[in-house]
Parts: sequence; structure tokens; C-alpha cells
Amino acid sequence: MDKDVQTEVEGLLKLGANKKLVKASVQEKTGKVVLLKDLSNVATAMRNPVRNDLDSTIQLLRNYYCTSRARSFFVLTFFKRNGRVVTFALLNFTCLSGTDCHILTDNDEFRGLLICTDSMKASMRFYPEYIGIDATYKLLELRTPVYVIHNEDGNGATKVVCIALLVQEDVSSMQWFLKKFQELNPGWTQTKCIMADKDLLERQCLKEYFPQAKVLVCVYHTLRTFGREVSAKKLGITAEDRQTSLKLLQKMVLSKSDNEFEKHEKEFDQEVHPSIKAYYDKNWRPVRHEWYTGPQFVESSFNNTTNNRLENFNGQLKSVMKSNNSLEEFFRQLFKLLGTLADEHDHGAAYSMLKRPCNLYSLDSGIQRYQKHLTPYAYERIVKEYHQMGNVELPAADNGAYNYNSSSGVIVVSCTDCTCSSRISMMLPCRHMLAARIQGRLRPLPRRPVRQKMD
Repeated sequence: MDKDVQTEVEGLLKLGANKKLVKASVQEKTGKVVLLKDLSNVATAMRNPVRNDLDSTIQLLRNYYCTSRARSFFVLTFFKRNGRVVTFALLNFTCLSGTDCHILTDNDEFRGLLICTDSMKASMRFYPEYIGIDATYKLLELRTPVYVIHNEDGNGATKVVCIALLVQEDVSSMQWFLKKFQELNPGWTQTKCIMADKDLLERQCLKEYFPQAKVLVCVYHTLRTFGREVSAKKLGITAEDRQTSLKLLQKMVLSKSDNEFEKHEKEFDQEVHPSIKAYYDKNWRPVRHEWYTGPQFVESSFNNTTNNRLENFNGQLKSVMKSNNSLEEFFRQLFKLLGTLADEHDHGAAYSMLKRPCNLYSLDSGIQRYQKHLTPYAYERIVKEYHQMGNVELPAADNGAYNYNSSSGVIVVSCTDCTCSSRISMMLPCRHMLAARIQGRLRPLPRRPVRQKMD
């Protein structure tokens, strides 16, 4: 193929175009027969002969994502591994828009890399209450997992706040990862809820470094892990035993109150195979509040019961890059994706703030006044609770509080607070609070109805 056609083909292949469609397009334009092997040869010639080289990756980050004033330096830290002291070299430099990059090496061998951009740090500074953490695999030739930490902003949007590569998923690497994340984000002390999977090492480190936060198990990972471990091969049970236990566990996971959970747990203890019960007693019963979606689970979780937000981001990662990328290719595609997501997020936030809202309520209702001070996401949730307020019939007050029998059990309601799952999860006024204020002849909403996150 001539030079112009080859240049066009190279551009299409760089964008990840389907080779069969590229082949058909080239044949239609040139009238010449082009084989898929020809396109594969073009793609091979385009590949950088230097792959997975740490020096070239650092140079790439410096040249494209770092300021001209960036300087690198080394800091030595020490960890104990297998009873001996090991020196780790941390290479740090500041990138474009305040991006921090930290590289972990062990005896001149690459062990990990962490990046945190200026926008990531800003998001963590403003919205530190809830974070989720998970790893995705098969993106790198080095078979290195990619760890992603995310949070949720005041408009309900997902924001990535840190990305790290860890060659070894051991204690020292995980500790380095979490320690660096905390150094870059002082607001970590305000984190109250962390969504993770059932990995014991990861959870142990999270509990150690975030002692003030509760570490939850994603509902999806709970069901998947239990289903994987409860098998005929591992526990010597029948398929019927397994199905019975999975159905009962799902009921336990989705319980909304302690009473409901205890009812299903008692049924579980009575009906499952002894080996399944022994497995449950050892691995799940001691940490039940970390995986069943009751009041303690949903508190400060902003209605997140899974890591689906991270799964969505991982899916986007895999949509813009193929499997088994080199380090250089990975970061090129990663920053393109982060830039696209940032543009879309900024557009959505600006649109939601700039568009003129419809005024459906009178000023006397107390609703419209807060439309000016809340994010659209928070305002819509308050309106939904306001609509449901009429379905709440509170009993007589006892010292200013109401004991209301809800679908999730007895809750305590006052004019300023409530113990229902909606209130403790979102920290927004719920239907019970609104009904209590109306019954007490107060404004439908208090002057300070929500915390700063939703302002």
C-alpha cells in the first residue's frame, strides 16, 4: 500500500479500529487486495521496541504529564519482610496540574506505582466520607493488578481519587499504597465508610490504616465468595445443600433490620449442612455487620451496597485499551480516559447548575427555598421524601421523639433526626423527619437540613 494509505491505516489502528473493517475500507478505496496479515505487519511495525521499561515510563510521565519545574528525589523508608529489614526506594515527582507520581522499587526491581492528580486530590478533599477500593486485572503485560479508589461527589457522580499498580499484593506493598494515599489526601481522617471485597489482606490493611472507618464487603463479592467457597469439592456437600445455603444467605444479605437478619440466620443454622455452618461460623458470623445490608451497613454509605461504580470505571478502562498493555501504552490510554471523564463530569455538573429549574412548589412549602442551596441530586431526593411524607402516621410523641414502626423495624424519629436507613445513609431529611416537623407545626425543612457534602 502507498504511503498515504499506510498513514491512514496506522491512524485507524492506533484508535483500535477493527482490522476486518479497516481491510474492507482500504480495498474499497484502493481497489487492491489487502490481507489481515498486512495490517498485522503494520501494527507490529508501529509498536515501540522498548516495552515495560521503568525509565521510559518515567520519561513519558515527565514529558507529557509533568511541569518543566518538576524535580525528582529519593526518600528511603524501611519495612520488615520475613524478619529482615528491606530498603525501598520511593521516586516522587510532581506532574501536570499537580499530579503526584510515586514509584516503589525493591533492590532496583519495580514493585509499584501510584498516581494522584490535582482533581483527584480536590475530590477527596471535598468528599472524603465514603470511598470504594477494588482491583482489576489483565490490563498489563506484567500481570500487575490495577487498584482504583473512588468516592462520590455531592451530585452523586463517581470520581476516581487514586490509581496504583502493585506487582505483589503483599502486606508491605499494600501498606505503601495506603500510606501514600493518606499522605496525599489529609482528608482521609474524615472517611467513615469503605467498600471493598472479601480479600483478607486488603481488609486487614484498610482496618489498620483507617481505624475510624468501617470496612464493608460489597454485596456482589459476598455472594460470589460464598458461592465459590461453598462447593461439593471443598466441603463435601451435594448440589441441593449448596443451593439451600445460597438462597438463605441471600436473604440474610438483603435483610434490612437485625430482627429480620436473626430470623434468617436461625433458619440458616437449622437447615444447612454442618460443614457449611462450620465455614459460616468461622468466616462470616463474626463480621456480619460488614456484609448484611442492615442499619450498621448503610450508615454513611450513600446507598452504596456494591462496588458497581468501580466496576463501571474498570469496564471503561477495558473499552479504551486492550488486554496485556505495556506500561507506556497503559498510561497513554489511562490519561486519555481520565481527561474524557473529567470533561464529561464538568459538563454534567455545569449543566445541572446552570439550567433553570421548574418551580413546582410554593414558597410556603419550604421546598423551593432549598432548591437554591442544594445540588440537584440532593434536592431530588428531598422532594421524593416530601412526596412520601403523607404516608407516615406517627404515634404520640414521648419527650419530643416518636417510636415509629417502619418496614425495617422500630425507628426513633424527632424533628431534627431519624434512625431510618434513608437518613443514616444519605444524611438528608427523610419522610419521617418531615412528618414530625409538620406534626410539631414547624417548617417542613430545618434551616440546616443536610451536611456540607450536598450543598
